[in-house]
Amino acid sequence: MNRNKVAFLPTLICALILVILIIIHVIPVPILEPLILYVVLSRPRWFKKVVDSIYSREDIKQNNHAA
Repeated sequence: MNRNKVAFLPTLICALILVILIIIHVIPVPILEPLILYVVLSRPRWFKKVVDSIYSREDIKQNNHAA
């Protein structure tokens, strides 16, 4: 009997996560707009690091010199 309870817990957690994902899918939660507003207003250091890492890649540098 105790083994059934232990096996039931992961199933219950997965079911709850699935229900939450369904609710998020049905009722869209605006995540992008507040994130953009946060980045524009506070200019966090992590965003600058991400942008720098994207634009410092070698393949992008080579494409810019070829154009």
